[in-house]
Amino acid sequence: MEDSKRGSHTVGDCKYPLVRTMKYRYRVLGGKLGERCRALQREIARSKEMHIYTGAINRDHLPGLIGVPPYLSVSRAVL
Repeated sequence: MEDSKRGSHTVGDCKYPLVRTMKYRYRVLGGKLGERCRALQREIARSKEMHIYTGAINRDHLPGLIGVPPYLSVSRAVL
């Protein structure tokens, strides 16, 4: 329960496994581009009050487990 988000009348713990793939699974996320993508993911997560539990940068996809606040829909979290 320490990871749960608390509102005035709610308690929620929303975690979703997400896999973002590159178009046609092109292997483009190596080197500096992968590092920049990781930095952008962390910045977006901070701005939307999300928490990244696991995440890795592979050359053709971005797997991860994210925690989303209860007031934020999954479709808004992915954008």
